[in-house]
Amino acid sequence: MPPKEIRESVRGSKHGTMDLLNALLEAGLGPRSGTQKAGRYTSA
Repeated sequence: MPPKEIRESVRGSKHGTMDLLNALLEAGLGPRSGTQKAGRYTSA
């Protein structure tokens, strides 16, 4: 799921969504795949 779709589903700001995603990445719960520009996030 791209960050834009995640942001729309949680109805948050860009920064708030990325803070949430970064916390999940650090915890190992949401691995990122793809390139830097076209990255997608999945739930583990």
